[in-house]
Amino acid sequence: MSPWSEYDCVIVNRNVEESVAQMQAIVTAERLRRNRQLGLADFVSRLRDKVIAVERFGKIGSRKTRERARAGQLQPSRVASAHLPRPHPEVKRGQNCGRVRGGAVALLIAYIALFTTSARAFVAAGDRVFPGTLILPQIAPTDEAYIQGATPFSGTPVPLDFRRTDAIWFFGKTLTEDLAIRLRDVYTRLDPPSRSSRYGWQTLTANAQYEAILDGPHEFLFSVGVDRQFGGTGKARVQPPGFSGVGATVPSVYFGKGLGDLDIGYLRPLAISGTFGYLIADKSPRPDVLMPGFAIEYSIPYLESKVRALDLPDLIRGLTPITELFLTTPAGQEHGTTTTALIAPGVSYAGEGWQFGIEAMVPVTRTTGKGLGVTAQFHVWLDYLFPNSIGRPVFSSP
Repeated sequence: MSPWSEYDCVIVNRNVEESVAQMQAIVTAERLRRNRQLGLADFVSRLRDKVIAVERFGKIGSRKTRERARAGQLQPSRVASAHLPRPHPEVKRGQNCGRVRGGAVALLIAYIALFTTSARAFVAAGDRVFPGTLILPQIAPTDEAYIQGATPFSGTPVPLDFRRTDAIWFFGKTLTEDLAIRLRDVYTRLDPPSRSSRYGWQTLTANAQYEAILDGPHEFLFSVGVDRQFGGTGKARVQPPGFSGVGATVPSVYFGKGLGDLDIGYLRPLAISGTFGYLIADKSPRPDVLMPGFAIEYSIPYLESKVRALDLPDLIRGLTPITELFLTTPAGQEHGTTTTALIAPGVSYAGEGWQFGIEAMVPVTRTTGKGLGVTAQFHVWLDYLFPNSIGRPVFSSP
């Protein structure tokens, strides 16, 4: 018994049940020590960024921007964290076996649980953030812009022995909180075998989109929209026969659904988004076309913040593996077109107001094309980067 005074905690076994409870309390307190909690420093840093985001965006930006900030889905510059007060000095270690510090850490973890969701935002529905897609259209209105490069497989939709390279630009601007307009165009290079390359713009496309349903608790959103492809704005030398000079209108619906509201454990980070469009050509020989598409994604940021913190490296924490499927099939007279199916597996990485994504392009059928392609996209969200100017809806409430 002589070394008893050297112990931090001493239990006198007067009652077995009380002694066991006291032992469990000691074990719990020891497990809550700061140096035994992997990733705690990173959690604290992310929490402080969320607090700054709420302070920064609480009085500026659009309603959606403010809601994302309050949900912890926006993250200010890391430089801003330097203006926070320093943490309180650590409580001195004493005979309380770390219970005071353990209680403080427990309160901190509870506070983090209220705020931790991905600091990277695109389109949000409650705790769910839907990243930008590379093949399918974006599913909800927001202020955004991207540039994208693509080297598709042969035969998309030019002859199978041609090689095609696309440079794509896109700009979206909200008019109100739920309504946006967008412009998109593609500059194409075609490389025929044993002949000179062809260059030119594809048809300019404008889009109007309205978010009709936003159900945060169920991580669900639903939008409607219409595209207008302006005939005569592209070059015939890079377009399929019959497409040049012929415009089209594409009414579409879009949706996104996260599975975080379901009790399915590690499958909660899964989400599905999709679109269904019907292209109505202005005239023959361009055909009318059905255009459904779906995307399945698994959000590592959602896993870290809402399911279980795994203390992953920063690079892994920002990743969202995603697979897109896009189909086209002629409706009515085919005019030489056929059903196509494209699968695009890839991954996106989200930073502070930006995203970089890369996907393979795999033709499912022979009529779709041959070989493999790749596409990469750099995407920025103007409502995050410029919440008081270009990122604010044109008709926004003060």
